[in-house]
Amino acid sequence: MKYENAKDILPKELFEQVQAYAAGKLLYFPIAGRRSLWGTKNGNRRRTEMRNQEIRRLFESGCSPDELAEKYYLTPESIKNIIYAKRGNKMNLDEIFSLYSDHAPLSAERTYFIDEMQEWNEYYYCADYALVFPERKLTLHIHHYPFTSPERLEEQNRTAEAYQNAGCDACRIVPDLSGNLYRSVSFEGHDCIVFAEETRENASPVSENSPRCADGRYIYTDELLTLIAKIGEKHLIGKEPNYAVLFDPVSSCFKRHEDWIHEYTEMDLPDRIKEKQPDLSGLYENINAELRCVRDALRKIYGKLPKSVFHGEERGDSILTDENGHLVSVCDFVDGGADVCVNHFLCLAMQQDEMLPDDYAWLAVHDPEINRMRTESVIHAMRVIGKEYTWNEDELTALPLIYKLMLFGRPYYFGTLFALMDDHDKLKEMLEFILKQLTSPDEIDFRSILAK
Repeated sequence: MKYENAKDILPKELFEQVQAYAAGKLLYFPIAGRRSLWGTKNGNRRRTEMRNQEIRRLFESGCSPDELAEKYYLTPESIKNIIYAKRGNKMNLDEIFSLYSDHAPLSAERTYFIDEMQEWNEYYYCADYALVFPERKLTLHIHHYPFTSPERLEEQNRTAEAYQNAGCDACRIVPDLSGNLYRSVSFEGHDCIVFAEETRENASPVSENSPRCADGRYIYTDELLTLIAKIGEKHLIGKEPNYAVLFDPVSSCFKRHEDWIHEYTEMDLPDRIKEKQPDLSGLYENINAELRCVRDALRKIYGKLPKSVFHGEERGDSILTDENGHLVSVCDFVDGGADVCVNHFLCLAMQQDEMLPDDYAWLAVHDPEINRMRTESVIHAMRVIGKEYTWNEDELTALPLIYKLMLFGRPYYFGTLFALMDDHDKLKEMLEFILKQLTSPDEIDFRSILAK
């Protein structure tokens, strides 16, 4: 759904009234009248139901989730969702609420909603509610979502327990009145999984308005890095793939980066450069050759790296902070899963690019101070992590390789290159800068930084 600026749509008087109640908030205005269920008008719902029935029949006849995922161009998690949800009882919202209390809720605010078919042909229906019962408060989730599965929810509680043992008051799943961690139900025509999480008083999700230190980092950043380092040191083994790995049955975030980088480096970028600035194709191919060497070197050791269960910490709405911006709790582990520690740590370390100017990818070409700031932010983060986490030899070998891939395989370089396609001289400068970054002997010495 495309977001619009309310100021551009509402009359001035109405805009000012709404602004007084919800300045800075994201609002959803439902269509007036009775809303048709997704797919009822164009037949997509019926076709999806028939497809799901066929998937269940083939599964019962012996096809594996991986085979079905390949056949129907879905992830194995989506296939499992279809299979596990098939016995759900039809329930309305009040009946779902009654699973958690003998009393009607004093208030029920829908805090998140999505009802749409994704571009990769997976259907998402997610409705989250903040419930206040006379005896307690809960966050209720009603999900038809590839990464909400029984296995993942059970894993979520194990991960939350590890966070609690590490000193973070993580939100756990609250069993219903019958002691069930989750329920499979049919809700508004969707096969959904229903579960509820604990809530935390006087805590709010991290946002752009969260307090920051003088150097631009969120106040909680070092606290969070220390926390996940402690979790990483436990080496929890996750069976479910991480949310970010949409098409990879092996469950490796490196595979996610590999596919993403491959699409741009082998197809989109060279084709566009050949079309717009053909004389720079050779320079770009030198960059691509360096990236291929990095990927080939990393493939040899990536399978040896430890895997651990992590929650998607980079999602600000899952990090709860107090009014001073300090970490209070972690919630919503649904997207968590088996992930490679070293890669996740680097993702977090590189988040701190937020302290730099929006157009710093281009500014860095002529301003070495920006690169120095980037490098120092990564070094700072890795040192914080290294106080709690013990890096093994394979990880120390992999760190500089993954760093190079992530240095290039991030939107700022790609976006900047595409934006400069019509400016020959600037594009040439940017390509030369990137090649220098990939081939410079002045790499971060992770071994020295992380030496105990």
